[in-house]
Amino acid sequence: MAPLLGEFTESLTPTVAYPLGTTGRCLPAATALGLFDLPSELLEAIIFDTLDPRDIASLALSCKRLSSHSGNDRRWKAKFITKWGYGICPDRTEDAAVIAGSWQNLFRSRRLLEKTAPENVCPCPEEIDALLHLAGRSLSSSRQSLLLFLVDTSSSVSNADYKAMTDFMSRTHQKLSQPSSELQVSLVQFSGCAQVEILPERMETQKFTQQAEAMERLQAGTRIASALDHAMNVAKDFPEADKVIMLLSDGDVDYSDLDRALKTCQAFQSLPAPAPVFFSIGVGCVNSGSLRKLSQAAGGSGCEQYLPLHVSHRVY
Repeated sequence: MAPLLGEFTESLTPTVAYPLGTTGRCLPAATALGLFDLPSELLEAIIFDTLDPRDIASLALSCKRLSSHSGNDRRWKAKFITKWGYGICPDRTEDAAVIAGSWQNLFRSRRLLEKTAPENVCPCPEEIDALLHLAGRSLSSSRQSLLLFLVDTSSSVSNADYKAMTDFMSRTHQKLSQPSSELQVSLVQFSGCAQVEILPERMETQKFTQQAEAMERLQAGTRIASALDHAMNVAKDFPEADKVIMLLSDGDVDYSDLDRALKTCQAFQSLPAPAPVFFSIGVGCVNSGSLRKLSQAAGGSGCEQYLPLHVSHRVY
């Protein structure tokens, strides 16, 4: 009959000291070491660094010591980068981790988003807020500010894309209204032509959101240049105001329209200071190259000032 587990382990446990040489000195009996006898460095390197995030989360629930090791920010940053690179907006991922409170929190937020929207590439809330933090830095709390949205309502923009855009505009208005109490907001939709929906005015976020959601969309072709021409006129009407322009589109334009749009974006830089700060936000089956070029032409970083908001995995 096989020995019981207790009998077996007891038979392996040394109970006597072993003589050493002829001097009569003895080595102490061997002592079995448990997991918690390991120093923290070994726990980190041998156990936690080799586990996947799900197993780390499970260990964190078992006891306080393992919980303290599970929150190592260096490790969570490495795991985030291994899984997603530097995220949706590479130049702003470090800021997103600060906003989230830790790399572990940012990892959790991005993983949760993947589960809820597996069919699209979307930023988590902290990645959006990192971009909005950059936009907010260009607005002064002591003088007039203008937030101008240029929204693509062409037939290639789906209902889900438009819902993502209205949610983003609402969040942007709410966030940027905090540092600048003098913020005015304007909304222009464009398709084959540009159409002003909200003239520049101060308003509550809730009212702005209601008007944006109730807007009757044009649903024709895409002419970004016409929207940017209107943005140029608005910028000239507010020469002394801080200005943030956000273009929300799939970037699906022909060469001639893109060329004209690029020239308008370049002209933004020649306006008297403060010149507009320009961001491009991608949706749908997006031509991200076109939108990045527009951000660069307006004087920004093509990566830093472009955000894929609600993007199909089929991008070009």
